[in-house]
Amino acid sequence: IFMHGLAIRCFLRRIMGGSTTASMHSQTDNTSITELEYRTGPHNLDGWQVVRTNDAAHLEGMPL
Repeated sequence: IFMHGLAIRCFLRRIMGGSTTASMHSQTDNTSITELEYRTGPHNLDGWQVVRTNDAAHLEGMPL
């Protein structure tokens, strides 16, 4: 799934139980990769596991 950074940050805030302002105080770089994995759990959002966030390693060595 591809989405805007704010949408990713809002979703991460929700599954991690952060405050309502946490989305605005975190960063998601353009074209960065955020990887999540879902495993069935007893509650609706309990199965989410954060694998990596804001990973921009694929941009290393690219000209600005």
